[in-house]
Amino acid sequence: MWLCRSDAMTEISFDTFSVRARGHSGAGTRGNDIVCAAVSVLVQALAQSLYDNMDLLRCFPRFEKGDGWADVSCTPDDGCEDQVRRMFSVARAGVALLQARYPANVKIVENVREKS
Repeated sequence: MWLCRSDAMTEISFDTFSVRARGHSGAGTRGNDIVCAAVSVLVQALAQSLYDNMDLLRCFPRFEKGDGWADVSCTPDDGCEDQVRRMFSVARAGVALLQARYPANVKIVENVREKS
C-alpha cells in the first residue's frame, strides 16, 4: 500500500478543489494498516470519481501519489462547482470519521498550501 508505514501520522489537507495526504498513519505494520488503507481508498476513490465525471471539469484532474503521499486536484467547469465540491465533501467526511476514530493516526489540516 502506498500510504503505509508505521513511523508517523497521516495529515490530510483540504482546499476547495484539492486534497493533500502526507505521512504514514502508524496504526499497523506495512501492508496491515487498516487506517492507512482507508485513507488510501478515500483519496483514490475521489480521484476516480473526478475521472468518471470529466464532463464537470475543465481539464483532466491531477492525481499523483507516492510512498507516503498523494495529491488530488481539479478545476471544475463553470456552473459545476457545487457538484464537484460535493465529491470532495464526501472524501473529507470519510477522513473526518477516521480522524474521530483514530486521532493518533489521522489529522485533518485545514487549508494548507505547499509553497512552490
